[in-house]
Amino acid sequence: MTHDLGLEYAHFVKDMQTVSRTLKKPVVGLAMVVLAACSGDDAPPPAPAAAAAPAPTATTAPAPPTEAPAPTVAPTTEPEPTAVPEPEPTATPEPTATPEPTTTPTPEPAPAGSDEGTGRDNPFPAGSTATIGDWEFSVTETVRSDDAWALVEEANMFNDPAPEGSEYLLMMVEATYSGEGDESIAAWDVNVTGSSGVYRGNASVVEPDPELDGRLVSGGSTSGWVAYVVPADETNLVAVLADPSSFDGQDVVYLALGEDGGYSPD
Repeated sequence: MTHDLGLEYAHFVKDMQTVSRTLKKPVVGLAMVVLAACSGDDAPPPAPAAAAAPAPTATTAPAPPTEAPAPTVAPTTEPEPTAVPEPEPTATPEPTATPEPTTTPTPEPAPAGSDEGTGRDNPFPAGSTATIGDWEFSVTETVRSDDAWALVEEANMFNDPAPEGSEYLLMMVEATYSGEGDESIAAWDVNVTGSSGVYRGNASVVEPDPELDGRLVSGGSTSGWVAYVVPADETNLVAVLADPSSFDGQDVVYLALGEDGGYSPD
């Protein structure tokens, strides 16, 4: 009996090993325990259980290398170009009209031996040249009334206006000396007279520049303003030109001032 059980046990163990290989699980040890319990002490000791092959450890695939984060590039803000203001076109100033020069008649000397210029009633014509001794005189410009006062006032702030009923008269006198040595010419060498028959010397004011005042050698010339105060209604104004080389001042010639001087031949 014991032999039969041992034989069956051997077959049983073999079958269990087969099953164990099929199932890939250690069931032989369990079968031996069951047979031992059934056979009592006569059963042979169970064969040592085959060590179960350790289950293969699943190899965890290495995680892919973590990509280094791309460096954060701060967005560069391109500054907007500053608009350069276009310069406003400068207005081209309109050319100032140049006043046309006043045509001054060319003085012509009076015929030699004539009686012109010897008196107030027969003066040298306006614009002509009056000759006396070694001197030649001409009046190239006259200014009267408000225009004359404007020039006198501009010449000096302390110049006073003309008295009521009177006005300023300005004459631009040109003188040329042709004698020997040298001689002087000044405003007091020139007087003025008119319809009133009064001879008037130059006014006590600072005349506009240039004023008539100079010392000449032979062939020298000078010109300048002479100021007078005359009645506002004075007409037939005539310049009375004294010979600066004369000591008594009696040698004089007369030169009409023309329309600007209120002169109108009778």
